[in-house]
Amino acid sequence: MQYIRTIFTYAAAVTLLLTIGVIAADTYTTLIEPAPSVSSNPKIETPARFVATTSDASSMTASAVKAADLETVPLHSEMSTSSNNSTQKSPRQTAKPRIHNSSESGLDAVDARVRSALVNIQCFAGTRGVRSITASGVLIDSRGIILTNAHVAQHVLLSQSPEINLDCYAYYGSPAHPLWNLEVLYVSPTWIKKHAGDIKKERSIGTGEFDYALLRVTNSTAGIPQSMILPFLRFDTRSIPALPEDTVFVASYPAEFVEKEEDLNALISITSIQELLTFGDGAADVISVGGVAGAQSGSSGGALVDLSGRLLGIITTTSDSPTVSERDLRAISVHYVNKTLQRESGLDLQTILHADLPTLAESFATNIAPALIDLLVDAVKK
Repeated sequence: MQYIRTIFTYAAAVTLLLTIGVIAADTYTTLIEPAPSVSSNPKIETPARFVATTSDASSMTASAVKAADLETVPLHSEMSTSSNNSTQKSPRQTAKPRIHNSSESGLDAVDARVRSALVNIQCFAGTRGVRSITASGVLIDSRGIILTNAHVAQHVLLSQSPEINLDCYAYYGSPAHPLWNLEVLYVSPTWIKKHAGDIKKERSIGTGEFDYALLRVTNSTAGIPQSMILPFLRFDTRSIPALPEDTVFVASYPAEFVEKEEDLNALISITSIQELLTFGDGAADVISVGGVAGAQSGSSGGALVDLSGRLLGIITTTSDSPTVSERDLRAISVHYVNKTLQRESGLDLQTILHADLPTLAESFATNIAPALIDLLVDAVKK
């Protein structure tokens, strides 16, 4: 792995941490007509295919990704590091981000808490045919567990192959700066098996079904001890955690209109839920918030948070429209992630939060990851 140059001293990195108070699957259905309480029984429909919200590293150049390139797509952003994407690029430090616990109150306090738990995920490719990407993630545990999308984490998984030159890092702060390396705790095998062939595509289309993953920060690039307690968001696993017209925060590191890597900043918007959608059992599996500033590439894995600071879902897809105000940004709910994780792995989120993380990561790396990595490597070679 290429050596990371950093202007961070250990003390500066710790100061940063102490000062921050915190489209991709098949088809789904539209859920809900407004109801008076969360305990009501809303009408739930099935989601349509949207574009993923990761972003190409090529969007970090003078020309931004065009809105026409986004149907309903996963929201990660590709970042090509050279014209042929064959020259690897390492992260650059340009400032001193700070990690803090906010003493503010009200909406400002929730805003600060959300910012402190938000991370930017960047992967730098040095293998021809492999894309560099930038996306988002949310810390859900003080030990550095990150909840994000499978279409984001597949790149971290692919980076484990000795055949692929790909390095992935967790960035933090605004502007975003590299603080940690990453390892995979769990990626939905169902999603990888179904979508491995899409890894070379500039955009992928889907609904967000099975599009979840858990990563963990490791080996700080700035000397931050692994034992440091990190800010995080608590989450809501109720089947209907909110209703249409409820006010929410939308937080991510959008990159579609960012010209330079060092200009990546966390963006938080306040909006309202437009509708709820389900993959079939009547629960709110997908939450639509309509057109907001974060409805752009790079927002995949970002946070949807209620006014009490609870994580309701992670950003997954957006519809295809010329402007962000015309798009429909969608997130898969934490409830959906929790129940699907339990079905696929036998573990729910609370169990994972109390697990020995190195053991969990080793188990996934030994028993599940090899077959998934092979699928991704084969797709890259085609």
